[in-house]
Parts: sequence; C-alpha cells; structure tokens
Amino acid sequence: MIIYDKIGATYNVTRKADPFLTEKLYSLLNADNSGIYLDIGCGTGNYLTALSAKGLTLYGVDPSATMLERARENCPDAEFIQADSSSIHIADAFFDGAIAVLTIHHWQDMAAGLKEVRRVLKPGAPLVIFGFTGEQMRGYWLCHYFPIMMETCAGLASGMDVWESTLMDCGFQSVSFGPYFVRPDLEDHFLYSSKFQPER
Repeated sequence: MIIYDKIGATYNVTRKADPFLTEKLYSLLNADNSGIYLDIGCGTGNYLTALSAKGLTLYGVDPSATMLERARENCPDAEFIQADSSSIHIADAFFDGAIAVLTIHHWQDMAAGLKEVRRVLKPGAPLVIFGFTGEQMRGYWLCHYFPIMMETCAGLASGMDVWESTLMDCGFQSVSFGPYFVRPDLEDHFLYSSKFQPER
C-alpha cells in the first residue's frame, strides 16, 4: 500500500462520494441507524463520511496511514483502524453490515480478506461490494490510450464467477450481482468515470 501513502495527500482532488452511489450503498446495506457498519478499504473516508452524514455509525479500515489521516480529518467522529483486510482487530460478529468500494482488486489475498470480513459481520449481515472485473476493463475505451496500465489493472481484477465462488467459500450464504453504468453526473472521478467527458 506504499502507493496509497504516496498519493493519499492529493487523493481527494478527484475522488469524492457520489450522491447516487451513496444512496445505493445505503439502500443495499438495508441500513438501520442503531447499527454499526464497516467501510473496508475506506481510503480517505469519502463514502464513510457521506454515510455517516445519513446517521450511520461507521468504522473505517485501511492499511495506509496517509489515507487514514485524511479520513480522520473528513470524519472525526468515526472510528478508524490501520489494518489489512485480512487482519481486522475487531471482535467476531461486531458489525451490522459492511461496504467495500473499489478496493477488492488491491487486496493481496481476496479470500483471506473476505473470510476476515465475514468473521467481523453478524450472521446474515450484508457486505456490499462496488467493483469491476478484468473483462469489463478490457472493454474500456481507455485501453486505446493506456494499454499497459489498463492491462495491469485488468489483471488485478477477478471475474464474477471467481467473486461468487470465493464469497460462498468464505461463508457468505447468498451472492447477487447488479449492474452499474457510469452516469453523466457522476461526481466520483474514479477510473472510467469520464466516459461522458473523455477530454478529462
């Protein structure tokens, strides 16, 4: 995670919580304001902060000290833990739900991370993952401009079949997928966010 210590200081220049995605995460969590929720791979805490503003109690976990420093500035009332996804220092069955936003492709061991997330979730609690597959990335128009970078990134991303089998093997009882299409009003400028603004 050295790269995120390096880019953490300016990360929020382009990254912020998108209102549509925030509402989608909140809805899929089936959130209850009396519960406690986990943002695994929280980075600078953009979605954690947005969900906290909706009344949720959140913990953020990230391996990057620089990212967490920014997250604490963004949301001083939240709890933050510097840790890898595979080693979260929290008691079993602690959280009522969890989100993982554009982070799983960075995990060194996806299965170990998902087992650990399952351990800290209450039985039946939802895990909402927002991510992409390598197959999707290989279809992005960005591949024409940055072929080496895009192939490297695509190689980090698993396919939906791997996600499903790994989640089930890690103890999640049901897995469902839903599509997401980049919207013209998207405010979070992650990779491929400029589908409608290629000049960016």
